[in-house]
Amino acid sequence: MTKTLIFSEEYVKITKGMFVVWTNYAREAAKTRQVAILLNREHWAFAEAEGAARSGQQVVVQRLPFDMPSTWLRRVLSAQRRPFAIRAPVYALGQTLNFTLSPLIILYLYARLRQIRPQAVFSHNGGWPAGPLCRWIMYAARLAQVPKRILVIHNYPRKETSILESLLVAPLRFCSAQLVGRCATSIVTVSDSVKAVLEYEVFRRPVIRIHNGIDVSALEGRSERCATALQWDPAGLVVGFVGALYPRKGAHVLIEAFRSVQTPCELALLGPGVGPPQYLSSLRERAGLCANKVSFLGFHDDVDKFMQRIDLLVVPSIAFESFGMVVLEAMRHRKPVICSDFGGMKEIVENGVTGLVVPAGDAPALSKAMERLLASSDARHRMGEAGYRRLNAAFTAARMAEQYDSLVTR
Repeated sequence: MTKTLIFSEEYVKITKGMFVVWTNYAREAAKTRQVAILLNREHWAFAEAEGAARSGQQVVVQRLPFDMPSTWLRRVLSAQRRPFAIRAPVYALGQTLNFTLSPLIILYLYARLRQIRPQAVFSHNGGWPAGPLCRWIMYAARLAQVPKRILVIHNYPRKETSILESLLVAPLRFCSAQLVGRCATSIVTVSDSVKAVLEYEVFRRPVIRIHNGIDVSALEGRSERCATALQWDPAGLVVGFVGALYPRKGAHVLIEAFRSVQTPCELALLGPGVGPPQYLSSLRERAGLCANKVSFLGFHDDVDKFMQRIDLLVVPSIAFESFGMVVLEAMRHRKPVICSDFGGMKEIVENGVTGLVVPAGDAPALSKAMERLLASSDARHRMGEAGYRRLNAAFTAARMAEQYDSLVTR
């Protein structure tokens, strides 16, 4: 029977977007073939992946038996709790260890693939160049003569932040991109916006765009499976935000825009505070200047309950928003979405039909958009229903899986 291997490398849980994509694909692919999921040992979602796999008898979840050398070194030296002057050289040494031991790790991955003998390998990369294992498994798959070797890149490539980094790191990244490009039979990304950047700046070869998709099945029971209930009961209209609180997600733009909103309502922000302490403090200071209530709910798994209680969702990202899985979550709950025009979100939201699209970073335009939807329950209902229809037509897990499968069968 045809076997597919899905590989993912992550270390810290910030969002679940990439996890949702590869678990949804695994469930769909398991309807016709055996699926193996292989994760790095430190992956945050091993237990969650096992839980997701229980619904499909042809899915098995495994993880590598070793830590990355850099992870092992940080743990031994307790580097995470030390000053930057110590963390920096430990990081550099860890990257050197990774590079030095990479031939042995690639050899192990080669042996693992020869044992599994998959027809296709999907390596899910958070961005570019992201984790080294995502690239190394492509090298190993080429050596093992896996017929289909598919690199999936979920975010924009990282930009060099200094002249020194451009001189030292950029050539290595260029060589890595060329090598991975030769090993991968297909390179995929999640939006036309990222596709254009990858083709022009990184790989210099065609990149395939496959929009993400989610399961649109019944929502009953999803909230009950969460460990704790969401302790928040709004009384009136609610503008919702879901995401980590750091600058590129644009929470400061949203709060600045909310200061001008006159319609009685509440702004509720669901997500972890992972930004710099001074950024989080400034958010709370700005919130205190708003005439309407602003609630910081922190991180919580019960996104479905949150979506049920809001009237509209705002996604004001100003950078690195390659797709916006939370937009699909809102559409599943028939909620209208206001998003910025950065990245891939404008490929999901039809301006004036399923929601509103405003210029990224433009607080006055965002404020007007919120006032427009808050003032009309008919508009919110009409756009919410249109979003649900668009989700079912273009952004389901089944549709996404069909497009990924076409890369294997063609």
